[in-house]
Amino acid sequence: MYEYYNNDYRSRKKSITLSVKSMIAVCILCGFIGGGMSLVGFNVFNKDVDSGNAFLGATETHDKSQSQNTKNITNISVESVTSYANAVAKKVLPSIVGINVTTKVVNKGWFGDTVTEKVGEGSGIIYKEDGYIITNYHVVQDSITTAGEMNPDSQIKVHLYEDPETGIDARVIGYDIASDLAVIKIEKDNLTAIEIGDSDKVEVGDIVLALGNPGGLKFLGSVSQGIISGLNRSVEVDGVYKDLTLIQTDAAINPGNSGGALVNVEGRLIGVNSVKLAATGYEGMGFAIPVNDVVRIIESLIENGNAVYTYLGITEDTRYTAELLETNGYPGGVVVGSVANGSPAEKAGIKTYDIIVEFNGIKVRTMQELQNIKSSLRKGDVVNIKVFRQTSLFRGDYITFDVTLA
Repeated sequence: MYEYYNNDYRSRKKSITLSVKSMIAVCILCGFIGGGMSLVGFNVFNKDVDSGNAFLGATETHDKSQSQNTKNITNISVESVTSYANAVAKKVLPSIVGINVTTKVVNKGWFGDTVTEKVGEGSGIIYKEDGYIITNYHVVQDSITTAGEMNPDSQIKVHLYEDPETGIDARVIGYDIASDLAVIKIEKDNLTAIEIGDSDKVEVGDIVLALGNPGGLKFLGSVSQGIISGLNRSVEVDGVYKDLTLIQTDAAINPGNSGGALVNVEGRLIGVNSVKLAATGYEGMGFAIPVNDVVRIIESLIENGNAVYTYLGITEDTRYTAELLETNGYPGGVVVGSVANGSPAEKAGIKTYDIIVEFNGIKVRTMQELQNIKSSLRKGDVVNIKVFRQTSLFRGDYITFDVTLA
């Protein structure tokens, strides 16, 4: 079975107050499930690299993507280094960052609400000198609400290789769930952007290095060495990567490596480390998204962004599916879990526990259906949202709101 190899997530209780609902502690899954075959996504924070190849003696740099527009390229030299891998590490590590995502989670209950803090750590790659960073979507997904919007209770911090103790605020520019890629940005210039390679020229047996942060920020700037084990591998995890073929490598990839770099012996990016086959009896089977696909998707996200900036201001109460609602005598739809203060939804009058049954005149039963409709809309568009609001047990009224998206 394939599943994401989630990195170092931790949960900490912050307070035990908020109205009169149930005290439900959130269980954060922090480990592996031993025995079963699972493909796991992992967050990447990586740095040093080991590799050996005579091509490292080259001091010229090759043409880079014009769209990347990077000047700070470090040429590889074998002088004053202990190995070719050491030379690659010195070149690439300044382009690898650590990513920390901290999210407050409210757990509703009958006797009171609990607030916990969920922390995720992964890796990223500096793509442009002015602060654009590549990572995996699953590294930053907690910063995005179930409605596809920025989570106001989540914070992203980026830690640079040269200054690992300082966390720099970052924001999501865009993301693509299907390819598990995201672009985030920090407000900082003159960064060392990674040099882009060509994944179409990669061959089985090529020596590669994986750089990132296995285990999270504690091991920021780690490097492992391996080879290309296979090309054009079809791997699908919950519908992700189904339209892509991945690069297989035996370079060690561990939780926290997601979003990190897979580079060749010239220190050029050939893939973004994303998933791993973790199962009893299986070792050394990691997978990376080919850089040619990465650049195509990332450039589109930088130019166009996505629905993350079409703001409604609600989250979904995932305890209730449309089927469960109907079984209990309610209309099927999306149950509103929370409404952000000052959001378009709040201004229009939408409340927690309202059941959204129509969005912009179209019936919806899942948050994904609502997101698909909202993704075609823009800031300032007015949408009709029809909800069912309970007034007594099994009884309620249908109300339609006109909501101006922000």
